[in-house]
Amino acid sequence: MVVRYIDCIDAATNQYKINMVVYKGSYDFAAETEPWIQVLKSDGSLYRAFQLDIIYMYDNNLDTPTPYIPVYKCDSLYGVGLRDSFFYSKTITLDSFPIGGLTFIYQRCCSPLPLNFEAAGMTLFLKIYANDCNSTPRSFHHLFNRINCWRDYFDKNHASIESDGDSITYELIPTITGAEYPPFEIIPPMMPDPFVFVNFIPPYSLADYIGGLVPMVITPEGHLVGEASVYGSFFINILVKEYRDGILLSEMNNTFSLGNIPCLHPYIALLNDTLLCNNTSVELVNIVSTTATAFAPHNYLWDFGVAGSSTDTSSASTPIFTYPAPGSYTVTLIDGVVDECADTAIATVVVSAPVEVQFNSSIGCVGDTIALSGSTTTGSTISTWQWSGSGINSIAQSPSFVFAYQNPIVTLAAVSDLGCVDVYTDTLQLILPATTSATSDTTICFGATLTLQASGGGSYSWIPNAQMASSVASSITITPTLSDHCDVTITDANGCQTLHYEQVWVEVITTFHADIGSDTLVTQGIPINLTAPQGVAFEWLPTGETTQAINYTADEATQLILIATDMNGCKSYDTLTVRVNEASIIIPNAFSPDSDNINDVFMPFYNGIEQLFFLQIFNRWGEKIFETKDLNAYWDGTYNGTSQPLGTYFVHIQGQSFGGKTVLSSGNVTLVK
Repeated sequence: MVVRYIDCIDAATNQYKINMVVYKGSYDFAAETEPWIQVLKSDGSLYRAFQLDIIYMYDNNLDTPTPYIPVYKCDSLYGVGLRDSFFYSKTITLDSFPIGGLTFIYQRCCSPLPLNFEAAGMTLFLKIYANDCNSTPRSFHHLFNRINCWRDYFDKNHASIESDGDSITYELIPTITGAEYPPFEIIPPMMPDPFVFVNFIPPYSLADYIGGLVPMVITPEGHLVGEASVYGSFFINILVKEYRDGILLSEMNNTFSLGNIPCLHPYIALLNDTLLCNNTSVELVNIVSTTATAFAPHNYLWDFGVAGSSTDTSSASTPIFTYPAPGSYTVTLIDGVVDECADTAIATVVVSAPVEVQFNSSIGCVGDTIALSGSTTTGSTISTWQWSGSGINSIAQSPSFVFAYQNPIVTLAAVSDLGCVDVYTDTLQLILPATTSATSDTTICFGATLTLQASGGGSYSWIPNAQMASSVASSITITPTLSDHCDVTITDANGCQTLHYEQVWVEVITTFHADIGSDTLVTQGIPINLTAPQGVAFEWLPTGETTQAINYTADEATQLILIATDMNGCKSYDTLTVRVNEASIIIPNAFSPDSDNINDVFMPFYNGIEQLFFLQIFNRWGEKIFETKDLNAYWDGTYNGTSQPLGTYFVHIQGQSFGGKTVLSSGNVTLVK
């Protein structure tokens, strides 16, 4: 791993200090004593090249090695636990600062081949875009976050340190081709800029950098996160950009190796969440019964998650634990507790309060509306209610139903907010109403008096009661003016009610009905013919005509009433509302005279027009190109036999309605093809 950064010494004299730290392990090649740095202009041409001076080194052959203490269980499995470090620096004065900035390049070759890239050479660059005395970020200060335990999720901090308060962005890019052969001190000229990216080895790609079920990404804060699903070594290349007020100041990359290393004896712990209903004891089992790669003995440590308890642990393989009270508990299982590759599983055990439901019902009669109400006797919170049985269905807590027989069986199922279920079933005891009767259907003439009779009850209620001398007696007298029915509610001695309908028709002969049709819409000034279907005498209102058929011309909305009398002197009437649609001329907005038999001609729509005074069409220059007085005439888009061009034409029309009113209409029509 290589850390590079530039410190601005003096912008006025273009003086900068170039710093580089190289970290390596025993598996790396030897470090250089005076590494070359190549500086390119923005067009890729060489600006200059120089060697860095070694300031100090810590090497296990030269000095006291820098110890690296593993903090992750798989780090210690990745070779030795030492990293050698070499610090280089040089202060340079630039002749001038070219437009487009400068790119500082350091190259290596010959690292071990990774799984995800075709080549393993390494090119590291640092670009600065402006001579504003900016010090670049110190990249990747978390140097050794490069080892993952195989199959673990990881979160590695690879953020940069920024001392100027500038903003930093991170992104993953492919690695860049480096030098191909030793020697390790790469001497200019190096490869040109822009750099050549190394090809990914399928199935790896920028979107699937190291494989696995959870793709690795870099967060806006500079953390590499993902899942180490694939065993092996991978090259990673991170691009860091530095901005100030939205302007790009510098960018650099860092290439390093990320290893997904297997444990020697990996364990797998896996638990299922559990819900306890009407029970506080649970048997817990690690649902992965063997280690992943070996049959090593399991060493379990269970913590059942009871706050403040020191006795809620167990080392049994399948412990049984009784919880002290309802609640939600977090259970933790460590498998391989004495092993560096132990695995931990966490699950939730929810202990529900007992769920016991019941329902109450109102006392009533068959045919009445019976109110039911569900409740719980244990104080549980119910999220779902379900009523069923005897033809009923509802999800309300307190529904109402009408039952057609005396002893319906009702079932209530309730689901608590935690998912526990209880079911309660009961038989309702309803009262059968007493046998009652009322006057049979009858017919009378319009205006006649009729007596209706009901019996078998203790009280009566007749509806409607507007024309009744008494609405609560068993016998009532009415003089209906319209066909109607009378409803009588009969309440027996038990308080049960039955509803009996009595229909009273105005006609003596039930087939006689003065039907003159449905409401209609007519054009102003055009008469309509209305005929009474039956009867011997007729009266039309408001016209006062007495013939069986009339011709009616409406100038405004009118309700016509027909009173027809049959040979028995009974009268029947019917109403008809006549709505008037005023005469109008509608001008279509476009037509296409292209001989496809679709909208080939222009012809207005005449609604209620008896006579056409003129239809005139003018082109855009005001020239009249068509005129007619024929209601059936149309324009085919020509003038003097010549097809007219595409465009908008002015239309002016005047006619007379059937009622004698003059109707004008003007507008535009577009000729299209």
